Amino acid sequence: MNRYSWIIICLAYIIGLLATGLFYFYENSFSFNFLLQIGLFFVFVVTIARIFVKSISIKVWLCAIVIGLLAIAWFNYRIPQPASNDISTIITEEKSLIVTVTGKVLTEPRLNSSQKLKFWLQTNKVAIENQVSSQTVTGKIYVTLPLIEGKNIYPQEQIAIKGALYKPRKPNNSFQFNFQKYLKERDTFAGLTGFKIIEQSATSSWGWYRLRQRIIRAQVKGLGSPLGQLISSMVLGRKAVDLPEDIRNLFIKSGLAHVLAASGFHVSLLLGFTLKITQFLRPQKQLIIGSSILLIYSCLTGFSPSVVRAVIMGFAILIATASKAKVRPLGSLLLAATIILLINPLWIWDLGFQLSFLATLGLITALPIIETKLDYLPSNISNLIAIPLAASLWTLPLLSYVFNNIATYSIIVNVITMPLIAVVSLGGMISSAIALIIPELGSYVTWLLKYPLLLLIHIIKLFVNLPGSTFAVGTISLWLLLVLYGLIVLFTFNRKIQNNWWLVLIAIVSLTIIPLRYQQINRVQFTILNTNNSQTLFIEDKGKAILIYKGKQKDIKYAISPFLNSQGINRLDYLIIAEQQDYFSVLSILKSQTSVSKLAIYKEMSTCLTDCQKELAFSHKNNIPVELNPTIMTESVTINLEKQTNTLQVKINDWQWLLTDNLSYLDTIENNQKTILLWFGNTLDYQTIKTFDLKVAVANQIESIPTTPNQSLQLYTTQNNPLITWTAQKGFNTDTEKAKRNNILW
Repeated sequence: MNRYSWIIICLAYIIGLLATGLFYFYENSFSFNFLLQIGLFFVFVVTIARIFVKSISIKVWLCAIVIGLLAIAWFNYRIPQPASNDISTIITEEKSLIVTVTGKVLTEPRLNSSQKLKFWLQTNKVAIENQVSSQTVTGKIYVTLPLIEGKNIYPQEQIAIKGALYKPRKPNNSFQFNFQKYLKERDTFAGLTGFKIIEQSATSSWGWYRLRQRIIRAQVKGLGSPLGQLISSMVLGRKAVDLPEDIRNLFIKSGLAHVLAASGFHVSLLLGFTLKITQFLRPQKQLIIGSSILLIYSCLTGFSPSVVRAVIMGFAILIATASKAKVRPLGSLLLAATIILLINPLWIWDLGFQLSFLATLGLITALPIIETKLDYLPSNISNLIAIPLAASLWTLPLLSYVFNNIATYSIIVNVITMPLIAVVSLGGMISSAIALIIPELGSYVTWLLKYPLLLLIHIIKLFVNLPGSTFAVGTISLWLLLVLYGLIVLFTFNRKIQNNWWLVLIAIVSLTIIPLRYQQINRVQFTILNTNNSQTLFIEDKGKAILIYKGKQKDIKYAISPFLNSQGINRLDYLIIAEQQDYFSVLSILKSQTSVSKLAIYKEMSTCLTDCQKELAFSHKNNIPVELNPTIMTESVTINLEKQTNTLQVKINDWQWLLTDNLSYLDTIENNQKTILLWFGNTLDYQTIKTFDLKVAVANQIESIPTTPNQSLQLYTTQNNPLITWTAQKGFNTDTEKAKRNNILW
């Protein structure tokens, strides 16, 4: 078979895996999904066949079809499923079990956002509290431990931990992080909140983690914390290092998250440096040295999909150099992807693998085009601009689809910081190699990188603190994502489109930004979110956005900010806090994604007088006006406070919303067909509602509902409907699927 035949076969395998995503997550039977996947695969094959049918034989097409069908079967076979004796099967209720679990530590402990240690444990025995005998089990579990209990835990050692065994739950709404899905992707179906270590075996004598620790300790000794951890993250990836959350978020918000993830950039930098210093050697020796270095680096970073892809392509370059053959980058990329997905087909939906593949594809296909457009600039400057542009062109649509927002200045930041990142990363690799042999010398070499690293952080902070550093693009549908990539393909392979690139830019803006903004300036809608068993009300009134929030600070990060991003909200006209909280903490978390024009604090008059100075000081410190018990009016909505009962009244046209957890206020309500109660407490009793003249009530949970409730009373629970929308014209809509994007990516 010729080269094009192999390309078709590799494409058939990848397309077969892609066909699994469109229907795998729908609630249909396995056989129905399987048939849909096969049908979609044939549609792809027919489309490609119309392009290549003249140059490819029928035998190759038949072989490609068989390969694609096998890919679908291979993917479905590898979908994680708990074994019959998996540890998760002993949990029969939603409540957790107090157990002692024995097993082998699989990964190095790392800090989570709650400052607890997290790691994976391969279980073999479990003893339930108050039961005499233990059970033999299998399966992995996700373990968290208090920091003081989790010291000196290392991979491969046997350990017994007492804690609460639980099954992960689905998130309250579709915009929150899906922890259940996260664990399932890693073949894990239960978690353990550890209390203490009961028994621990002797630490193993050797492992790749020992070498990583040697490097990290030397670099932290040279630069201190957190600069030492930052250097280690830029070399080994942030998953190998306990990098402080504020530093990690700084890189993510600036669009430089790839710098902290061991990826193709690091492999290409390492390989280029290796070829440069070994250029005086014969190609065969270069092949041996380069391959050894790439293999060692893969082991140190933990064989992530992006690193494996880059290493396979690096091997191809080394082999081509040794044999004096011509390197075909696009073919090498396709071959690398096929090999990786043969090993683990589930990686087709791994975001790291997808971004790494797309960024490399952009550098291969779009980089020469962009460099041609910038040929009037010096070559060094044009390269600095063209490289991040080419990579971003292919990755931004996917990032927007997954996270609903983009780092506004990411391309500019990448262009400006590229030289510094290259110097610091390469210097970190050199210091890492030295630290493996002589840690003290490695620490000294790391110290030499202090000022370039400080300059890099200063530049990143400068851009992150600029107004509008992140931009919420709203929910992007699957079909819009496919259209955007279709436009990129046209730009990449059509010269006429390349000469009129501005038309592609106008089309992208017209398809993404303009429709969203048009909807916002014409929409009057209330949205009720379930945030940690409490209710949050979000009001949109023809371009004005108001958030009424009563909950915990972590809800801002994990529920409210993702929701605002999905709605394309970049500014809140009012943030209304219905009870006294740590305003500074709440606002600092929210402002990282969304600007706030005014903060309104509702409280009783007695507390207003005593806390007035506190609010004024808060306002001065944050440059955000603070209003105590104001009346807020937009075009259609009026909000005020009933001071005696601390109840918010929201009026829109002739409708009235009452936001309260005070039952005494309900006695004063007149019989009104257009009064809606939003209960800010956790549970509302049905009989209590019937005592008052209410027609509509929304609560997290409503108890004591009779078998045949009063049909004139409408009840909605956020526990069962975590996202509820309401408009004056259409009333309530609990169809949360409307608010969800097409869930394809794992």
